[in-house]
Amino acid sequence: MNEIFDYFQKQYVSNKKIVLNIAFVFLALAVILLTAGIVSTVLKRQTMKTVAAEQSIPKLPATVEVLNGSGKSGLNESVVDFLRQKGLDVVHSGNYHVSTLPSTIVLVRNGNSAPAYYIARLLSLDSAQVVQILNKDCLVDATVIVGRDISTKKL
Repeated sequence: MNEIFDYFQKQYVSNKKIVLNIAFVFLALAVILLTAGIVSTVLKRQTMKTVAAEQSIPKLPATVEVLNGSGKSGLNESVVDFLRQKGLDVVHSGNYHVSTLPSTIVLVRNGNSAPAYYIARLLSLDSAQVVQILNKDCLVDATVIVGRDISTKKL
């Protein structure tokens, strides 16, 4: 009986390292899969938050003009395309008389500030970048003056 016990004890000792290595590999795989699952869940939640935030901005019909004050050729065209995709009626696009504006601003033109704040939210601008400059002769609800900061934002 002792011979059998001694045999199994020798087999256990010789295979102990192999068993421990296999256990370590399985443990490492479990940690990797758990980490991948957590990362995947976090990314899905972040994507869902982004989509929900974008959907929480109510659509608001407005007439808009876009002026390029950034000095970067064609930047206003990107903003025009973006705003039209969001359902806004861009009726005029051109260059602003200053071409060195560091920040984009949205002007309230007719006293109704809702369209200007809506546009600011769409462009991820701070509410401080909405300025009221009324013009009774102006036929648009808001004027977007594109600054250099808009080129770093995703439209």
